[in-house]
Order: sequence, then structure tokens, then C-alpha cells
Amino acid sequence: MYTRRLAILPLIILLALVAFVAFVPSPALAHQAAARAAVPDHFGRAQAQTEIGPDAVWRPTDSQMEELWTCFENPTCSPSLVMGVFDAPAAAIDFNQSRPAFEFLVSFEELGPVDLGEIYLPQTNYLRRFEMLNGDPPVVASDSIGFVDMSAIPEYAPLLAQYPNATLWPVATAGRGETVAGGQRFIFTYPLVDGCHACENLGTGQVAFNFDAAGNYLGLTHLGPLSAETTPTPPSPPAALHPPRQIAFVQDGNIRLIQDDGGNEQQITHSGADCCLAWSPDGQRLYFIRQAKTKDDPESAPSGLIMAYDFPTGSEQTFTVPAEIDVSNALAVSPDGGSLAFSSTAWTDVEQFGYVHEGCLYVLNLASGETVLVDCAAPGAYYDIAYAHGGTAGCRRNLLLRHGVQRRRR
Repeated sequence: MYTRRLAILPLIILLALVAFVAFVPSPALAHQAAARAAVPDHFGRAQAQTEIGPDAVWRPTDSQMEELWTCFENPTCSPSLVMGVFDAPAAAIDFNQSRPAFEFLVSFEELGPVDLGEIYLPQTNYLRRFEMLNGDPPVVASDSIGFVDMSAIPEYAPLLAQYPNATLWPVATAGRGETVAGGQRFIFTYPLVDGCHACENLGTGQVAFNFDAAGNYLGLTHLGPLSAETTPTPPSPPAALHPPRQIAFVQDGNIRLIQDDGGNEQQITHSGADCCLAWSPDGQRLYFIRQAKTKDDPESAPSGLIMAYDFPTGSEQTFTVPAEIDVSNALAVSPDGGSLAFSSTAWTDVEQFGYVHEGCLYVLNLASGETVLVDCAAPGAYYDIAYAHGGTAGCRRNLLLRHGVQRRRR
């Protein structure tokens, strides 16, 4: 019996050594574990969020967002730990960990028993949401209106007579709070669309969220549509807060989005006639041309439309140019985001060539709506347009151009 035990002793020792090696962490893992152990407790676990204040606001820089997106792609990475490395306020990390998905507070306005916050949602298309905070319940979100029965709201009856599928898209583009008799109310502006978020934009509508003097939520009131003249201008989202590495492309005339790792592919337009994509510098808009007119189209064909897909509202916008300009298939955004350069197509009579195709280059000022002629070529066409890095619409000589033959100015 004793001899048998001696015989199996080497095997036991070997198994013990294997187990020891298997459970000894690598230097990298040991370093990571030590780093995590050194982090204060509130960085490592979700906390029950109490009253939220301005100390919970955190607005990351572009480089910090890049690091966070790298963390999102690693299932073993904790975004809250990354926030700690970037010295985000403890209250901001607590706020982040109190949420079921990764999101954080980018603005906060103290208004009374109930306050107004703006939440950044980096893993969604609409990117932000307003929330009424610190009342009862502690959070009431602006997107909680859901998809309402528009026929039950008398103020929308005239619009529904013309657009039976009109609906409020539940992503608020602007919000404000005010004190009223007996409490508070918060008014939010929502896009009015013709049936879907990528369908025709019909304007905006407003909804009021009502609270009593103690901060108890009483319900919401539909205030009806706004005219274009009275629609408040929504605040610009933070330039740094947009998902990096998102690719837009055209397939079968429709615009689609995809991450550069192949994930989260989706279609955002459905016209079958879109082209010529150009991102705004802050990533909040994607400019494009719909039904671009080319030199091969008949003169009677309609002009192309310069449009944009607005990510915060999930709606399409159309930009007006003079009726005599037939928008063609080239588009560029200025580095400051204030202007669009685009091409046109037309036929004209040139003495030495006869009736030939003429291409022209224009710049559209997005703030004023003014369209300015920069250059023309006949015979010729503008196929590619790109602004020089650092150039602005006020320095059009910085435009890089490629077209068919000689240019002539007029």
C-alpha cells in the first residue's frame, strides 16, 4: 500500500504545479487587478443615484471619446474606470453607473424642485435626450411621450387632413423649464414627420410636462404644432459628442450607416435617389443630394435637391437654392461647417463650340441662405469638389477643383 502511494506521488506533485501555474496571473493581469483595487469603491460598482446636481456634468473631449469607444468595443473594459482615469467628477461616474446603458449628463439647469438635464447617449443615433430630474418620480424623460394617437389631439386636425400619417417623432430637439401657477412645466419641441423618422419633415410640435409645487409629475399636455416663424432654434449639441468611426455609404440610392468594425448597420433614407455624401464637421448632420441632375439627363429633368439628415432629430432637411440652378452630383462642406460647395449642370450656346454642356460651381451659405456663383466651365463639368484643410467659405481660392476642360469666369 505504501509503495503504491509513493508511485503516484510524482503525479500529484505534477498536477499541483500545473494548477499553480494556471492560477498565477500574468504581469498584465496582476497590474490591472492592482489598478482596479486602488480605484475608490464608487468607481467599481453601481450606486443608487440620489439627487442629481451640476457636479454630475461631464463633457468629454474628442480624444476622451475615442478612448471610451475603444473601451465599448472591449467587453472586459469598464467605461466608468476610463472616466475615472480622465478625472471625471465622482458624481458623473455615479450618474453613469446608475444608468442601464452607458450615458452621461452633459448639461444641468437648476430650476426648482424639478431640474432640467441633457443626457448624451453615445450608442444611439439620436445621441441625446432631455430629462426632468429630482422630482417624483426622480427621472421623467422627454422621449416618454412615445408614439401618440395624433387624431386624438384637436390641434393637429388641419395637418392630418393633408398628411394623414403625420406624427411627432419622440426625440426632443429643444427644451426649457418655467415656473407656473401651482408648480412647474417643461416645454419640449419635437419634429413632425410624415410617418417615419426619415420621411418628410412637416415642421415641429410642442409638448408640456407638468409638475406641482412639490415636484410631483402630473402628466403631459400637447400644445400643438408650431409655425416655422415661431420654432425656437435648438441648442447646438457639443461638437465633441458624436460617435467616431461611423461610415456612411449609398446602396441602391439609399443612405446607410455602419461602424468600421462592421457592426450596427442601418438604413436612414429610402428615396432610392440619394448620392454625394458629406459629413458636417461635428458629425451631427450628413449632407447629400437627392435626384442629382447630370449632363446626360434631359433638360426637362428636375434639379437635384441639397438635403441633410439631422441625427439629433432623426429628420431630413432640404436647402433652397435659386430655381434656375440645376443641382448636379458634387458636394463639399467647408471646414467650419458654415457653407456647402456644390455643382450645377446646364446647356448653353458658346460661339466657338455651339450648344454645349456647362458646369458651374456654387457656394451656399447655410446661415444666410445666400447662393454665390464661384466659377463656370463650358464645355465642361465639375465632378469632384473638396475644401482645402483650414479653408473657409470666405476664401474660395482654397477650393480644390477638377473638371473637364478650360474654365471661363463670368
